[in-house]
Amino acid sequence: MGFGALRVLNDDTIAPGKGFGTHPHQNMEIVTIVLTGALAHKDTMGNSSTIQAGEVQRMSAGTGVAHSEFNASPTDLVKLLQIWIFPHESGILPSYDQKKFSWKEQVGRTLLVSPDGRDGTLAIHQQAYFGIDFIKNGQKLSYLPHQSNHGVFGFIIDGEFEIDGENAKTRDAVAWNPGETIQGLCKRDGHCLWIEVPMEI
Repeated sequence: MGFGALRVLNDDTIAPGKGFGTHPHQNMEIVTIVLTGALAHKDTMGNSSTIQAGEVQRMSAGTGVAHSEFNASPTDLVKLLQIWIFPHESGILPSYDQKKFSWKEQVGRTLLVSPDGRDGTLAIHQQAYFGIDFIKNGQKLSYLPHQSNHGVFGFIIDGEFEIDGENAKTRDAVAWNPGETIQGLCKRDGHCLWIEVPMEI
């Protein structure tokens, strides 16, 4: 919690038939990445959808929205990451978007979220970028921030990496402040989520 504009990263596992009942949000950018399974979503903007593994959802709560999220399967677990980002301004109109990405199978970096929706990404109301690297054993891990005053939060979805002399495995995380060198080495095939945010909000 509390890394620049990154408010929180929730690493959730939801049992079959379970979830979160209708609850409100305001002035927050919410990004949900479904890792396995499927998540059923409903909100007061009129959206009703199922977010499948590999899909990413972006919801701008803005002036206020309520939503619910439940495991869409009666038998299988759903695993997801939900990230909250402070927007660059308050009081925007609530909005919603959802998209399928190939980050699970595509070796290299898949950019998911950007401030301007570049290259088919989901647009967010903040100078923030989300990307997932699929890296093979022996390949280098590195990230160059889009702006020099941004911090970068790295979250290991799966695999194993050596970062600054330390082993980082599934569900480990590491954060870099502006100006710090971001690099490492993949020791077992895996995925790393990058969240790049302004440190001053």
